[in-house]
Amino acid sequence: MKPTDVVVLAIAVAALGAIAPAIPAIAAPPATATSRPNGVDPDLWRQLTEIDARAARIDRLTCDFQQQKFTALLKHPIVSQGTVRIAGPVMRWDTIEPEPSVLVIEQSQAEIYYPSEKTLEVYDLGPQLGQLAASPLPRLDVLARYFTFERATPADFNSAGAAPLAGPSENQSLAVRLKPVDPNMTQYAKEVLVLLDRTHGFITRARMTDADGDRTLITFTNLVAGGNFDAASVRMTTPSGTKVVHPLGAAGSSRG
Repeated sequence: MKPTDVVVLAIAVAALGAIAPAIPAIAAPPATATSRPNGVDPDLWRQLTEIDARAARIDRLTCDFQQQKFTALLKHPIVSQGTVRIAGPVMRWDTIEPEPSVLVIEQSQAEIYYPSEKTLEVYDLGPQLGQLAASPLPRLDVLARYFTFERATPADFNSAGAAPLAGPSENQSLAVRLKPVDPNMTQYAKEVLVLLDRTHGFITRARMTDADGDRTLITFTNLVAGGNFDAASVRMTTPSGTKVVHPLGAAGSSRG
């Protein structure tokens, strides 16, 4: 999966409430006044605006993830797993297996560190991705500029060799399909599917189909809002002598 594809998927997942769990003891704040885009089902939009209102309350979040990459070139998916942490304007994905790596998305930039190579890749997200990445939990009005929203079904995830869904039944889940409407976004994604647990209001699965037709499925577990961790720990830190490269442009350098 290309780094920019990872960013699109991470943003779309976070935006629809990631990782934005409901807080049962506290009523959700009033939904935003974002206008419903043409062609979007009114009931679906109502549910999304309610989740959007909950997302506005969240400043910190932690969860585990498992990612499966399906491609026509391989018989079996490429599987990786690790943790996600969000604190304020920073989102960090720590991949533990099969090879350690760290992805940090902050405002208009994404950085990926590969410890085994002692290399840090830096990506300028550009105006479209930069606007989405300005917050780890972008608001629905921002998303609506780049994606349209359609109701999907949990069965839509059971394809490309993915394991059958476990967990909430179909009547307990809300499946949503995001399709890019901005031509510049189509180079990264054909569509993003997300599956929300209606009872708790958080995402359980997300699947992205990229421009080449490859699919990446991510399953989230152990979601905790307001995690007890140092906010500074989500920012990128690298050892002295790390090689810094800009795969999409700019000269390389080193840190330390």
